[in-house]
Amino acid sequence: MGYVLGDEASGNWFGRKLLNDFFNHQMPADIADDFIAAFPVSREVVLKHVYRETQPNAYLATYFPFIVEHKAHPYIREMIQFALLSFFKAYLFSIPGYEKYTLHAVGSVACLLEDEIKRMAEQYALQTGAFLNAPIKSLAEQIRAKEYPK
Repeated sequence: MGYVLGDEASGNWFGRKLLNDFFNHQMPADIADDFIAAFPVSREVVLKHVYRETQPNAYLATYFPFIVEHKAHPYIREMIQFALLSFFKAYLFSIPGYEKYTLHAVGSVACLLEDEIKRMAEQYALQTGAFLNAPIKSLAEQIRAKEYPK
C-alpha cells in the first residue's frame, strides 16, 4: 500500500509516529527532552519537509536512529511492539499456514530490530532466517559464485 497507506514498521512509520507523538504531547517527558536535544525542530520545519519537499518518507526515516538509541525505554519498546505486530498482522498472518514458512528480512530497520523481530516471530511460532541489510551485496555474491565456480 506504499508509505502513505501502509509501511508498517518502516523507518518512515517510526518517524511519523515519533513526530506525531512529540507534537501532540503524547511522548513521555524524558524521551521528549532527549528528542529536543537530538532534533531541535519546529512544527513548521517538519511540515515543510513532509508537504513541500521531495521524498517525505526518507525525511521521516531520518528519525529512526533515535528509536534504536532509545529502544530500551518502555515507551519506545511499546512503539516497536505495536509496529511489528501491525506488520505481522498486515503481511504475515494473512498468509494461510504462515507458520510453515521462514521469515527472512531485508533492510536497515529489520537488521536494527532483528532481536525484537525474532522475539515476536517466536511468540507466533514463526521461524526466522536471514536478516540482510543490503541484499544487493548478497545477490551479487551469489551471481559471482555461479559465474566463476571454484
